[in-house]
Amino acid sequence: MMGNKAIEAARVFVEDTGLSDSLIAEDFLVEREVMLQKLFPTSELMPGTISICK
Repeated sequence: MMGNKAIEAARVFVEDTGLSDSLIAEDFLVEREVMLQKLFPTSELMPGTISICK
C-alpha cells in the first residue's frame, strides 16, 4: 500500500478484503478519516520517537 495514492490503496484494500460488494473505496476513505480523527488525539508516541525527531 505504501507508495500508492490513498484512493489506489483503498481500492486494493476493499477488493482484497472482499468488501467491494458493500463498500466503495471512496466511502472507505471517508470512514477511515473519521476513525483516524478520533484516534490521533489520544495516541501515544512510540518509544524513542522524540529523540529521533530532534
